[in-house]
Amino acid sequence: MKKISLMLLIIVMICSCSGDKSTTPLINKGDIPFPLTPDDGAVVANYSVTLIVKNAVGYDGSQSKYLFQVSPDKNFSSVIFEQEIEGGSGSTSLTISQSFDGGAGYYWRAKASNTTNSTAFSTAFMFVIQSMSTPPEPVSPGLEKVEINGQLTLRVKNSPYFTSEYDYYKFELYRMTQPLSPINVKDVKSQSEFTQVSFKENYPEGAYKWRARAYHVAGGDIESTQFSEFITFYIAEPCSKFNGSTFAVRLVQSNVTCGIYNSYQNAYEALGPPDAAPVGTDEYRGFVSLGIDGWIVFELGQCIKNMPNSDVEVYQTVSYEGVGVAVAETPDGPWHWLGIRKCFDHTPYYSFACFFDLSHDGATTPWARYVKVYDYMRYTMPEWAVCELDPPHPGADIDAVEAIHVF
Repeated sequence: MKKISLMLLIIVMICSCSGDKSTTPLINKGDIPFPLTPDDGAVVANYSVTLIVKNAVGYDGSQSKYLFQVSPDKNFSSVIFEQEIEGGSGSTSLTISQSFDGGAGYYWRAKASNTTNSTAFSTAFMFVIQSMSTPPEPVSPGLEKVEINGQLTLRVKNSPYFTSEYDYYKFELYRMTQPLSPINVKDVKSQSEFTQVSFKENYPEGAYKWRARAYHVAGGDIESTQFSEFITFYIAEPCSKFNGSTFAVRLVQSNVTCGIYNSYQNAYEALGPPDAAPVGTDEYRGFVSLGIDGWIVFELGQCIKNMPNSDVEVYQTVSYEGVGVAVAETPDGPWHWLGIRKCFDHTPYYSFACFFDLSHDGATTPWARYVKVYDYMRYTMPEWAVCELDPPHPGADIDAVEAIHVF
């Protein structure tokens, strides 16, 4: 009888336990939902934002609920979207119909619950809404500015929504002599409100251009702004590298005109100190005739320094045609106009001189190393400004160019 009673008791206990299992809510095993899609930092289209989590252990199927939240900040202090749906099998997904701001980043998370229990929220993942956002704004170097070689830093103001840990900026540097292919490309992470990159390489003096764009990388997805507009600037060598002659030491470029009417077309004659001299009746040596509207670019052996009074001296011989002068820090510019003169001042040489100041018409050029000399006979002697009327030395006759003030 005792054995029968014991068996009945065991059967009752088994039945009781079986009944409890069918009515007890799912038990939280300590797991939380795991975000699957979109991946952390992914870029998604505004018209299709679908959030998917791997279900928490013990929270599967329609007996469970999943609460999804979206916030513009990782602390979820402001929740802009919230919706609870039935759990799926193995994973749970929710497609959001709400529209988000293009280019903006949002954080999302989810938690599971049933009639009596709930999990903690999942780890928050971020997604970015795809948008061709405003390109970065170039800050420096600015348009037509001059940078010293080996000290170049490109800087932009960041694009809206491209300031997170997932954002990068691509900088492209071009030389104007090769305008279609960048000579250097650098990618750097976003840096707060402004992003910059330094180029320590040495480049040939001259004209360059640069541009930048922002882009977002995560999970193999890329979103990018358009490139900024090209900014043209110049790279110059530091004046400390040059302590040679104060006169022109190199012919950079020339446009000597009047062809057969010009017997003095050798521009190299204007290099070095003044040495023009007559060698016969209307025959000379040691200078170049520019021809009508001709010009020459010279490199000086030292940098011209802007000081009170005149800074550049041009030696002209034979006659008094008008001379125009511009100066630059590089052989490509930017050219700073210093005005037009007639060379009447006596010198110890056969040639006469005219003087130019790096401060001209309210504009000041701190320094320069290249001088561009123009014929301005049309301005000072218009009735003779014809090649056929002024042979054999038409236009301004240049003997030498000199820096008066140097570093």
